Amino acid sequence: SVTKLLPTNYLNWQLQVETFLDGFDLLKYTDGSFLAPPTTIYTTATPPVTTTNLVYQTWRRQDRLIYASILTTLSNEVASLVSQTKTSHDLWTLLKNTYAKASRSHLKQLKERLRMASK
Repeated sequence: SVTKLLPTNYLNWQLQVETFLDGFDLLKYTDGSFLAPPTTIYTTATPPVTTTNLVYQTWRRQDRLIYASILTTLSNEVASLVSQTKTSHDLWTLLKNTYAKASRSHLKQLKERLRMASK
């Protein structure tokens, strides 16, 4: 299971979640390389007709599943910060911008990872 994200363990959490998403070829939703397609499309009929874009519906359904999955990995403290995000990319970007800074706790975490790797 994935470690819950706390304000002090972003690097470890990020590695776990990115590895999981990448394993299912879903990282593109969170990294911004697969943005939402248009919600509607115009048919080639005469006159053109606006219709629901089925590609968007599929994209949105997958994005919501990823969003919900990421939410389950957040501690209550962190989850309270993300209520304004709408997509998995928005959520990922907010978490990255908030917790990926080189703070003392992050440096301590890096040192601990190096220490464990050298054993």
